[in-house]
Amino acid sequence: MPSLSENAAALAQKKADNMLTPVPGSPSHPLPVMPPSGPQAPGPFLRSTLPASLSLQPDMLRNYFNNAIPQTRIMPLPALANVGANASAKAQTVSVSGGGGPELLVNGVENPIQDILNLSGTGVSYGPNPGEVLFVGAVQYTLKDNFAYCPQEAVNFGAANVPAAFIGQLGWALAGFTGNEGGQYGGPLAHYGQFGWSNDEFAQDAGWLLLNQSNGQNNSGFSCNGFASAEASGSVFTYIFKIDANVNLTFNPLQKSIYVGLVSPIDGSPGFTTYSQGSTVSRPNYFIGARFDTSTTSPSINDAFFTLEVVANPVFTTNPPFSRNNAQGATFVTTIVPTAGVWHTLTIGFSGTNVTINLDGQTFTTAIPTVTVSGSVGGYCTGQGLARVDWTPASTALPVGPWGVGSQLTIAGFTGAFVGLNGVQALTLIDSGSFAWFNSALGNIGSQSDTVTLTGYPAFLPCAMFGNDDTASPGGPDMMFFMDDFSLIL
Repeated sequence: MPSLSENAAALAQKKADNMLTPVPGSPSHPLPVMPPSGPQAPGPFLRSTLPASLSLQPDMLRNYFNNAIPQTRIMPLPALANVGANASAKAQTVSVSGGGGPELLVNGVENPIQDILNLSGTGVSYGPNPGEVLFVGAVQYTLKDNFAYCPQEAVNFGAANVPAAFIGQLGWALAGFTGNEGGQYGGPLAHYGQFGWSNDEFAQDAGWLLLNQSNGQNNSGFSCNGFASAEASGSVFTYIFKIDANVNLTFNPLQKSIYVGLVSPIDGSPGFTTYSQGSTVSRPNYFIGARFDTSTTSPSINDAFFTLEVVANPVFTTNPPFSRNNAQGATFVTTIVPTAGVWHTLTIGFSGTNVTINLDGQTFTTAIPTVTVSGSVGGYCTGQGLARVDWTPASTALPVGPWGVGSQLTIAGFTGAFVGLNGVQALTLIDSGSFAWFNSALGNIGSQSDTVTLTGYPAFLPCAMFGNDDTASPGGPDMMFFMDDFSLIL
């Protein structure tokens, strides 16, 4: 094999004999075009040939010659691209000098002063290393359901209704009585996943889609699994729903009852599902949300538009809770007419002593109602860390308690050894609507009855109810209700 010096001598001789001529590029593999000159142009290509003695493998030959890749190419590196608007700051170092640098924006809006980024507030801390910023937020509690997944949905709608259970990701239950049409529906984006049902032909029959339904609706006692929502300031419930035509292409908003929002554990009690058709109820006693109710029974409701309502009608033993009570609470009549195929967004937010309801941008704020039991109330304590108050619900005096676990119950009126039961007590259990338990450090003092006042916000269950009002001989099935999405954020 010739040495490098011998190859160099041979190359010099060929140059002297004018034996080296440029070889133009082929049409399929043209030579690189030299870039334009000038102060803004990148530097020129520098090319050289491979030494004749260099041995190349076939794949290297293909890369270098068949693909016309220059053997040596030296170019200036491209300029550093600007950081894009709204780019994540994670693992980025930005140096600003000489008036250049990225734009400073907050939520996509350019800051008025571009050379200052002011991060402040109780949710921001700095360090431990120079330049590090830590954003600290409160722990967020979220429940979410888009009804795209119904693992054990019972599709048994109509006259022989067996309530459907385990609906959606959160396991809702559909109680009451519905028409023959219903179930889980796939739906198009962005309403991917829906659960719906139709009305039947009996007055006051309605389907109640309830979260946290107790014991598969086989327990005749009152449910104790309501959320202490009024005590959770900052909690926001969101529902996306629509009403639509039935499969027989009928859409009749007359003689209907629609309630979307929050009801009490009493209204969600499985007991009302044991009654025959025509004996259920299509208006909750405790309710926060949006309604459309065409009942004209005195006192007449007779909605022509969706109405936002906050109401707390006490339930007594003579109507637990199967008799309709049309007495209205605080209301706000929207301009939204029930229309086939229109999706609605409802939000319910608690803040302090107020609740705000928003339906499609129309907003109503009012005080959260409290419920009071005042009369002969018993106190009981065994000295084992728990105490109890109990009473006998009466037909006109003492109502059934609508409270739940976590409710803050204000107790006043106990005397003697039981005075320690007075004050604000956080309930750990509510049983049958008239036994309320809470933690107590009192010893074994037995039981005692006093004239006592119990006051607290109702507990609430997320609910969507759709069916017939109490007008005789409705024409169902002639409408459908669809729930598309639910969320609770705290």
